[in-house]
Amino acid sequence: MAPRGPQNVEFSQLVEDVRRSLAESYVMQSDYSLTEIALLLGYSEASSFCRAFRRWTQLTPQQFRQRGRS
Repeated sequence: MAPRGPQNVEFSQLVEDVRRSLAESYVMQSDYSLTEIALLLGYSEASSFCRAFRRWTQLTPQQFRQRGRS
């Protein structure tokens, strides 16, 4: 595997970074349901999205939303 520099970032990592950024924004700043957010981000099921979100933030989307609104 080649070293990762600014010009050599893998596409899958870019997708993951964009998904995470959008997920945090959607969860915090919208009233979309978790199912709607999962579908917007290209997940086939809300459970897959929730697992990814927890991996990224160590919080469930519900916990993240509650912390941001308190």
